[in-house]
Amino acid sequence: MLRTKTIKAKVESIETLNNNLLPLIFLCLLMLLIFSAIFAGDAAAETAEKNEEGIEVFRVDEEVGSGKKYFEGFTKPAGAARVMPGIGGDLIEIYPDIGDRVETGDRIARLEAEKLDLGIKAGEKALEQIEKELEMAEAGARKEELKQVEARYEAARESFEIAEDHHRRVKYLYEHDVAPKTELDEAEQRLNEARAEYKTAEQSLEMSEQGARPEEIDILKAAIAEAEYELEKARVDQQDLKVTAPVEGTIGELPIDEGALVGDDTVLAVIMEMEELKFSVETTAGRAADIRRGQPAELSFDSHPEETFRGMVDEIYPAADEGSGQFEFNIALPNPDSRLRAGEYGEARITTEENDYLEIPSSALVENDNPKIYLVESEMLKEVEVEIISRSEDKVEIAGDLEKGDLIVYEAKDEYYHGHPAELIEVVDS
Repeated sequence: MLRTKTIKAKVESIETLNNNLLPLIFLCLLMLLIFSAIFAGDAAAETAEKNEEGIEVFRVDEEVGSGKKYFEGFTKPAGAARVMPGIGGDLIEIYPDIGDRVETGDRIARLEAEKLDLGIKAGEKALEQIEKELEMAEAGARKEELKQVEARYEAARESFEIAEDHHRRVKYLYEHDVAPKTELDEAEQRLNEARAEYKTAEQSLEMSEQGARPEEIDILKAAIAEAEYELEKARVDQQDLKVTAPVEGTIGELPIDEGALVGDDTVLAVIMEMEELKFSVETTAGRAADIRRGQPAELSFDSHPEETFRGMVDEIYPAADEGSGQFEFNIALPNPDSRLRAGEYGEARITTEENDYLEIPSSALVENDNPKIYLVESEMLKEVEVEIISRSEDKVEIAGDLEKGDLIVYEAKDEYYHGHPAELIEVVDS
């Protein structure tokens, strides 16, 4: 009984102890749970922070295996003609506006050249005078005609002296920064014309008084021919004052304002040939490597979102641009109704040779037993095994189960695994 009692007492004693310690044990368990939750929360936060580390990716822009490559670019005119007057003068009027359609021969601008007009009048007067001298030389001067010649000689001499005095005064003012260069040029022009008239009148008077010899008549005939040539040339130049369009097209630039003084090589307008455009593309050497002349292209533009335009690779530049290091090529793009404008940005899809290869940065490849890359899908990493086709210093050409639009991790790390949490922060240019 004693053993039994003792055992019972121990049991009761233990039961009593359990009853007294129960709240304390419960409290300890509760505190343990709280600390565990806090620790787990910190660990989870730390894990989340690590898992939410931003991952840079690049997008697969080509339809892998379709033989198509995608390029961005912009339109520009297939050709442009610069309109220059061919003669200097004051720009009086510009007829078209930017964007206007012009045909060959349409008037673009009108110039005015006072010196040219004065020269034509003087040339006409000189030609008339020489013709009269030839007539008199061949017929012999009558008394009345001789008086007319003498009067013309006196008038020409007086005009020459006045022009000479005027030129002397203008030159003095110009040398002292009072008169402009244009005024001096006009004075020199008038002096030269007056000198020529005076010399002609002097020769005419001498011929009238002495009678003309056969060789003098030949000289007069030659002078008439030369005067007619110079006069015709001046009249052609006068026609050049009416500037016309050398080709048909659309006015793209009007760089000079009305009222400006222009030279014979001043560009008054630029006519763009818009019936055919060029779609200009700049890209890397790797992406341009399999572009060939004659490859078909489909183009799309934001201005015509529902339409597809068709063109063909036309020009491929053999050297990279010195500034950007990019290679340029152009796509010929028919534009018969001028619906597209120069400077529009768009996308071109060029059909190249059929292949399943894709060029990626070397940093995107994990080379263990089996080469692989990682894609980002639904905020997790997806492992994709690939085959290495070729490699260069910082690029690798691969083949694998990839599609246009896939997001490939730009820099793969050893700790990455299939299903690794991933937060996308940036899509970079590969």
